[in-house]
Amino acid sequence: MEIDRRKNFRSSEWAPESDTPNSGDTDSEGKETHILGISSPELHNEFFNAVMKTYVKHKQCGILLQLLPQKYRIPEMESQLEEPRLRDYKDNKFFLIDGLLYHR
Repeated sequence: MEIDRRKNFRSSEWAPESDTPNSGDTDSEGKETHILGISSPELHNEFFNAVMKTYVKHKQCGILLQLLPQKYRIPEMESQLEEPRLRDYKDNKFFLIDGLLYHR
């Protein structure tokens, strides 16, 4: 006489079968993962200095850094921006946090 020992265990202890109803989440395939923030506490100064150097090299970034903290728009400076940055600036897609330029 054989005893089926599976009855003594909870069903959650047994691996489920790999069939269609039990397959992985297919809804998450192909979805983009957005980075909400980057933390670099040990590289803070080096990271910040490297970013600032790129802002100095690229004229468009420098213009944005001057425009964003302003309370009112400055048409003379806005006219120096090139497309697509001008369009994105007018659509409020750029923002400045702790001196770093972000685009959404």
